[in-house]
Amino acid sequence: MFRKPWRLLCIAVVFVLGAGACGSETSDATGPAVDGPQPTIAVDVSIDAKGGQNVQLTTTNFAFTPENVGGEDVANEGYVHLFVDDNDPVRVYSDWVHLSLAPGDHEVRAALVTNNGDLYDGGEATASITVPEPSGEGHSHGHSADPIEFVGDTPEMAVTVTPDSAQGWNVFAEITNFKFAPEHVSGDNVDGEGHLHLYINGVKVQRLYGNWWHIPELAGGENTITVEANANDHTAYAVDGELVSASATVVGSGDAMEMEDGEHNGEHGDEHGGDEHGDDSEDPSDALALDVGYANGDITGVDGRVEVKLGQTIMLSVASDIAEHVHVHGYDLFADVGPDKDGTLMFVADVPGVFEIEFEDSGVLITELEVR
Repeated sequence: MFRKPWRLLCIAVVFVLGAGACGSETSDATGPAVDGPQPTIAVDVSIDAKGGQNVQLTTTNFAFTPENVGGEDVANEGYVHLFVDDNDPVRVYSDWVHLSLAPGDHEVRAALVTNNGDLYDGGEATASITVPEPSGEGHSHGHSADPIEFVGDTPEMAVTVTPDSAQGWNVFAEITNFKFAPEHVSGDNVDGEGHLHLYINGVKVQRLYGNWWHIPELAGGENTITVEANANDHTAYAVDGELVSASATVVGSGDAMEMEDGEHNGEHGDEHGGDEHGDDSEDPSDALALDVGYANGDITGVDGRVEVKLGQTIMLSVASDIAEHVHVHGYDLFADVGPDKDGTLMFVADVPGVFEIEFEDSGVLITELEVR
């Protein structure tokens, strides 16, 4: 059975007025004068055993200070701009970050910047990685669909979302009695340690290896930001059957932003059979139809990765000769399928990236969606 979302120790904080103004993410200026050795950075990129890539940033003479972002520059503190190939930078507020790169060769460059985004002199490093094509065989995330009980003192969790002074929003996920362990991600579970999953409007968009994350932009209207605690193998943590999770809701209308009282938002699909991201008002005739078959261990109807335009509606239909649960990763959508029942999901591909579609129980990779 798949887990049902429950409420647990959810606190939303902050009432905010005024949207973050658009601005340059990187200045050409040099950072503040540094007493003693300049800050340095080194980059290591590795393949995650259960999907994506992990970047480790090793710094000297430097402190990550996301709580001071946009504020006064202070020597030897700030954050990192992470560049992948020729793409715009991603802000990184801690020394680990998870990526989802397409197969092929990539260059990852990290630059140390001050609280206001000015470059530190010489504070850059690069690393290269080759991401292999998925084999489609022996694929398994190795985690259970049901949450596991947290062992130890009950964790308490709260989420704060505030407009950034330059662009987007900053998320602060505060959690007690919990240890971040990015070095053990996708490995064996250890009681009380793991990482977080960040959801925007029910769609999982990022693993968090620290308390802070920057969201460059949000859609107009109401947006619910949810953070969920997960074990090393990505299984959700629970206490007495209730997920360790917290949310905050950002309501946007034009240039005005405000925070509503947050509440738990574990509904990443109605009992994992519904589609929170789908829209019944969408016209199926305009959707990209993906008709997939699975019989005697063979997949038909798709050949490798499927490229999808950002914002395109997807109509996914899966027929199978075995009982399974279809899982669209990233969007966290589920559908039951079996010899007497096809699984159908309709949703808008509104989150860019590369996302696996798999049979959750057996770990069989059906295909991947590349949304761009």
